[in-house]
Amino acid sequence: MIPTDKNITSLLEKIGEILKGDFTRSYKVTCEKLNSLIRGWFNYYVNIAVKQSLYGVEYEVCRLVHSLTADKRVVDFVQNLFKDLDKKYTN
Repeated sequence: MIPTDKNITSLLEKIGEILKGDFTRSYKVTCEKLNSLIRGWFNYYVNIAVKQSLYGVEYEVCRLVHSLTADKRVVDFVQNLFKDLDKKYTN
């Protein structure tokens, strides 16, 4: 079983809401919100999804974050988060 297009779109929309929601929000708070959302989504699908499908989601999430924020730290945070999740669940 893999995440459906609807599930992926919903995740991307929620990430967009976090990034567009409040430009005065600190980097730390933004990363905490993204961490909570992405970890929860990943944890739900990690045991039932084909690993390749999660790589596609990682690409789409990183692409969206890059397009919505000029703060490279947020982009790096999301990329590192996916690396950490991959290490946690593939070892």
